[in-house]
Amino acid sequence: MPNEASKATEAEGLKAVQDATNFEGVVVAMRGHTKSVKVQQEACIVLYKLASSNVEIIPEAGSVGAIEAAVPAMRGHAQNAELQAQACKVLGTLSHVENAQNATKAENVGAIEAIVMAMSGHPGNLMLQQFACTAVRHMITSNAVNMKQAEEAGVIDVVSAVMQEHAQSTELQTEACIILCALTRWNTENTTKAGNAGAIEAIVLAMRRHPGNLLLQRGASAVLQNMIISNAVNIKKAVDAGVIDIVLAVMHGHAQSAELQTQGCDILDNLTSGNTENTTKAGNAGAIEAIVLAMRRHPGNLMLQRGACAAVHGMITNNAVNMKKAEDAGVLDVVLVALRGHTQSDVLQTQGCKILSALTFGNTDNQTKAEHAGAIEAMVVAMRRHAHDSVLQSWALDVLSTMIASSARNRIKAAKVGAVEAIAAVVRSRRLGEEDLREEACWAMRCLTGRTAGSRIPSGRVGAVEAVVDAIRDDAGNATMQALACGALRNLIGSIAENVALAETADAVQAVVAVMRRHADSAHLQERACGALRNLTTGKEQNNSRARITGAFEAVVAAMRGHAACEGLQERACGVLRNLTASSEVENETQARLVGGIDTVVMVMHGHKSSEKVQASACTALRNIIGSNAENATQAGIVGAVEAITAAMHRHPGSARVQEHACGAMYALISGNKANKARARRVGAQALTVSAMKVHPGNKRVLKEARDLLEQIM
Repeated sequence: MPNEASKATEAEGLKAVQDATNFEGVVVAMRGHTKSVKVQQEACIVLYKLASSNVEIIPEAGSVGAIEAAVPAMRGHAQNAELQAQACKVLGTLSHVENAQNATKAENVGAIEAIVMAMSGHPGNLMLQQFACTAVRHMITSNAVNMKQAEEAGVIDVVSAVMQEHAQSTELQTEACIILCALTRWNTENTTKAGNAGAIEAIVLAMRRHPGNLLLQRGASAVLQNMIISNAVNIKKAVDAGVIDIVLAVMHGHAQSAELQTQGCDILDNLTSGNTENTTKAGNAGAIEAIVLAMRRHPGNLMLQRGACAAVHGMITNNAVNMKKAEDAGVLDVVLVALRGHTQSDVLQTQGCKILSALTFGNTDNQTKAEHAGAIEAMVVAMRRHAHDSVLQSWALDVLSTMIASSARNRIKAAKVGAVEAIAAVVRSRRLGEEDLREEACWAMRCLTGRTAGSRIPSGRVGAVEAVVDAIRDDAGNATMQALACGALRNLIGSIAENVALAETADAVQAVVAVMRRHADSAHLQERACGALRNLTTGKEQNNSRARITGAFEAVVAAMRGHAACEGLQERACGVLRNLTASSEVENETQARLVGGIDTVVMVMHGHKSSEKVQASACTALRNIIGSNAENATQAGIVGAVEAITAAMHRHPGSARVQEHACGAMYALISGNKANKARARRVGAQALTVSAMKVHPGNKRVLKEARDLLEQIM
């Protein structure tokens, strides 16, 4: 029992505290009566009153030692819960974030350790726990030293336990979430500690128990975001605790809060990214519909749109069920609204392109919907605005290629809205390490200009021809990219005289021949290059002369011999030889023979007997190569051209094209050449010709060629 003297001393201390009109007076009384619980407790109450009555004088409390007095009081009377609560209340008020100096003083005297000890010593005292959490929150905010002290004092374990102990208190749960959020942000070690301490389960319980409290839900969602990033263990804990259903319930309950919707989208993204099981769970729980609703309700919030798009993309990738849910929820429309509304964000543009790529690939219905919703225009805008973002360019090109590959309407629209210029810019780029991107651009250009004159003409006028020729000419280019560029050049030229002239000016023939030499081992490139040369040399004597001079005959024949099994290459190569020898230039006919063109064409006919296209193209090549050149006719006869032509006629009786060109080639072979005429008679050419006329009585071309041949062969 305290004696009379100590009672008197305590009474004096209490009076001194009660009479004090400033912080200094209270602190003096506390220092003079450290052993008195009553004095210390009353002093803490008065300190709080003084501080809360005028926040402007709070710094004064720190300067006169209020914090240094409160912490020893806690340590000296650890068993007294009420004193601990009042001291925590004072420390929380004095060390608010706006009073950084006081927070530093708290750090120096071990305030956090004392508070954590109080929390551990009195777990059932709700008031103490609330004041303590507020104090800790204030002290660690923007203070790395206090943050470290809190970690070392075990605050994570204590706060997690307190949440479980006082699940009914909204205020406490909110404060605890804010503390855990600060401690786990970008801190892997603390994230693991919190997970092991049961924080996830406690947070999910808090969200479930207090669904209507927006502040709590925001704080809880923030902690969850921190704790599940790249942490498979915590993700499993969260899912096992029912976090998916809870997050979706919260999103539905607080649809007006853009911040909370953003957090929900981010959590769902982290839970489902690369996790098939969670993706399915989230889809079944209505996550996609909730996300789309959030996007529709908050179109102007960039962070929400980014998080939502990331989550949607992860959930529909390789998941047909979720893909269908996204389609039905109207994700195409909301994604395009987001892209149009936030053109400045490269991250959002990339995420949106990824979603459109997944939705439109192999799905003509979605391609149509996307076109109507403005997807083509959005891709072009994204490519133009973020020309240096190779990832975005790649995804945008992917979407464009998908949408224009099989739709003439989309190709024309793309050309009208500037897709050609955007794609050509990528084709022309030679940035180191972006060869794959140029490949994609060349493929897109090929798709854009395929089978549609309405896109070829405007494409040529905005530099597409020059761009693909530049890609073909690039010595550093790989075979795949340059094959695609050759394919694009072939499409661009087509039968468009304007584009052919542009190609001539750009020395396209020389570029194509050079790339054939450089990548002689690539059948794919050789086939595409021959296709480009065939279009470049159709009816163009100037290009034909250039082609001979630059070695086109040698390159084409080498391609035919080097890739004998490639049907598409042979058909196109024969077309090139046909065009190169179609003019009146004897030099070209001679060159074709000298490089082995005749022998090679006959070889091709024997190697592809069943191919109607190859046989027809080879016959036209032989006809032009022979022309009126006696030496060429003799050479053709020697290597078996007569036999090859009659074999084609016999094998393809129903093909008007084969019959027409075979008759024409045979006519060239036997005109003025007795040996070839004898060969033709011997192998039954006359009977085959008569048969062709009977099978194709209404085809004027077949009839004309056949009659001319019969006159020669008789």
